[in-house]
Amino acid sequence: PSPAGSIALKNHYQPSLERQPLEPSQETTDISRHSNLNYSPSTSNFCGKRKIPRFYYLCECCPKPEKFETQAELNAHEQEKPYECAHCRNRFKNENEVEPHLKAIHLRWYSWSCSALSGYSDAFQYYPKKSNETDTCGYCGEDFPRSGSGLGVPIATEQDWEVRIRHLQEIHRFGECNYAKKFWRRNHFGQHLKHSHSATSGKWRKLLENACMRDEHPPD
Repeated sequence: PSPAGSIALKNHYQPSLERQPLEPSQETTDISRHSNLNYSPSTSNFCGKRKIPRFYYLCECCPKPEKFETQAELNAHEQEKPYECAHCRNRFKNENEVEPHLKAIHLRWYSWSCSALSGYSDAFQYYPKKSNETDTCGYCGEDFPRSGSGLGVPIATEQDWEVRIRHLQEIHRFGECNYAKKFWRRNHFGQHLKHSHSATSGKWRKLLENACMRDEHPPD
């Protein structure tokens, strides 16, 4: 804020009994000099019979802006996040936080969508370290046996797949969500799997998320 603006703000905080109230147009002119200054009538204080408005400084570097009583506090807050996004005013404490923000919000190199699963079989995973007689559900980690055999190798029979498909439909509501929807952040897609498909945390879900990830061409 300019020196003149600071003086006007100080006088407004500490009014003299002999000083006449500013006209509404004059108050607006003084306050407009502070780009981060906001007025909060709901948190006003009282001094005798005269109501004194309370002002605060609002940061513009956080997704959810924070309030500060002084410009110095606001400056100290912004210095805690020295790395600024080149496309928006978001700031970050660590440099390695900028790249995920760029990819998710501005560049969008990857997306996640349930439409990447072409069929029921894509929802099951095979772990080499486990017995080759089971497949694991990517939503909850439950193992499903392969009761058949082909050329000496265990395979899932038609009855095995009936059980698996019923599990996906009844427990995980497979195919019931909006398949066309894309998620631009992995954690947002993880929340979708959790709340829409009753997925649980584990390495099985991470593999499922990888199966649902697609490359996106960044904008020119």
